[in-house]
Amino acid sequence: GEAYRLMETASKRHPDDDEWLNALAWTIAGKNVTETNCLSLAGTLAARAVQLTKGTNSAELDTLARVQFIQGKSAAAIATMEKAVNVEQEKDQKSALSKTLTSYRADKLPKTED
Repeated sequence: GEAYRLMETASKRHPDDDEWLNALAWTIAGKNVTETNCLSLAGTLAARAVQLTKGTNSAELDTLARVQFIQGKSAAAIATMEKAVNVEQEKDQKSALSKTLTSYRADKLPKTED
């Protein structure tokens, strides 16, 4: 309840700041929050961050994919994660994203570092 309202208010303060929106969405998705309204908000924020970066930033795509996976939309999560892997140029990051993609394909949610 209260956390959700805070997140919603915070997101409205910076509607065009993709890093801010992505961080808020990841705060929900990274903690594996399962409340429908929180996940819905995370999905909206992550999708907006992807839209703002025109799908060129792997971090935003990674967050959106995680939200989609937690929501049970595994096909969408896999497709989004494939885009994240494809747009990432940095080798170590690409490798980490590929591992996440492999997890989704195996129907497993990867652990996150706190």
